[in-house]
Amino acid sequence: MHMFSCSTLLFRLSISAALLLGVTSTVSGQGAVATNKPKLQRPAEANESAIGSGGAAVGAKLANVQVVNLKGEAVDLATLWEKKPVLIVTASMTCPKSRTTCVKLEAVQKSVGEHCDVVILYTVEAHPKGSDSPYRPGKGEWVTGINERQGVLRAQPKTLEERLALANELDKRLESKTRMVVDYLNNGAWRALGMAPNMAVLVDTNSIVRLKEPWLDANTAAGSVNAIIHGVASPVANKPIDDSPADTKSP
Repeated sequence: MHMFSCSTLLFRLSISAALLLGVTSTVSGQGAVATNKPKLQRPAEANESAIGSGGAAVGAKLANVQVVNLKGEAVDLATLWEKKPVLIVTASMTCPKSRTTCVKLEAVQKSVGEHCDVVILYTVEAHPKGSDSPYRPGKGEWVTGINERQGVLRAQPKTLEERLALANELDKRLESKTRMVVDYLNNGAWRALGMAPNMAVLVDTNSIVRLKEPWLDANTAAGSVNAIIHGVASPVANKPIDDSPADTKSP
């Protein structure tokens, strides 16, 4: 009887040890799986710090490249600042921020008066339908929510004629008297300025960049331009104040 009880006890202890080892192994395994789970990541967006960081810096000379007017006629970029300083603002039909800010440029022109011209440079599409954004290359189509809602779904032009068609569409949409010129498909002017979808660059009559904002702030642009032209401020890169709705800021 005593021998049976000891054998039974040993058997039960063996079973308990096996079960305990199994549970410990399972828990340990689950812990390892949980530890190795990949963390959730936000969708890749454009590198905000890189936008507008290229091209001619403040104080540097801006290269003269050719662009065209809305009729497709060749224009030397340097003729824009030949007689007076010019504030050049980049834009494209698929950039929601461009559509929001460029409607205010006529008011900016009135504020700076005869001392400075304001010109829109139509560039590469920021959010083309069916291809990569130039501000997020290699990551596929990046059509913004506001473009979806407003039906602004345009492909990246493959010919100058196609880009001119979109430039004229934007010009008509803005209902503005602000002059617009169009970059060639090699995007020479866009690269010279700094490769940004809605940047503002002030150039004086000596081709020197006096002000450079990666994002145009139409509400303070006139004050900044007037301060620099009239010698109140030194040529510096202003930090833009973005007052646009979150889903209109794009690249």
